[in-house]
Amino acid sequence: MPARKPPAPIDTFLPDLKASHYKVRSAAVRELGKSRNPDAVEPLIAALKDKTITVRFLALRGLGKLKDPRAIEPMIPFLNHKTCRVHRAAYEELIRFGEKAVPALIGALEHSDPYIRCGAVFCLGEIGDLRALDPAQTLMKNDPDEWVRIRAARAVEEIKKKQP
Repeated sequence: MPARKPPAPIDTFLPDLKASHYKVRSAAVRELGKSRNPDAVEPLIAALKDKTITVRFLALRGLGKLKDPRAIEPMIPFLNHKTCRVHRAAYEELIRFGEKAVPALIGALEHSDPYIRCGAVFCLGEIGDLRALDPAQTLMKNDPDEWVRIRAARAVEEIKKKQP
C-alpha cells in the first residue's frame, strides 16, 4: 500500500483570501480544499462568508473534501442559498459527510426556514441513517409546509430502503 501524502502547508494561501480580486481568492480556496490539511478548515469556513458566489461554492467543495465535522454546522444555511450551484454543493457535501452530519441535519429539521428543513430531510434520506427515521416521520406528519412534508415522506422511504 503506497504511503499517504502528508497534508500540504497552507500558509502561502492564507494572504490570498483577503485579495481584492475574486479569482485570487478562488484559487486560494481551491488550494486549501485540496491541501488535506486540517488547519484549512477554519479559513474555508470563513470563506463561506465571501461576497463572491464562486468563492463560497469552492469553500463548500473544499470543506466536503476535508470531511472535518467542524464544517457541518456552517454549511447548513447554504441549503437555502439563492444560487442553485451553491445550494446543490451544500447538499452534496453534507451527504458526503454521511453519519457525521446526521445530528446537525436532524437539528436543522426544526429550522424556521422551510427550504432548510426540506434540504436537511433530503440529505438525511440520501444518507439513510436510521436515527433520522423518527424525526423525518414527525416532519412528514406535522410540518406546516407541504413541500417539506412531501420531501420528508420521500426521505422516510429512502431511509427504510437502505436498512438491512
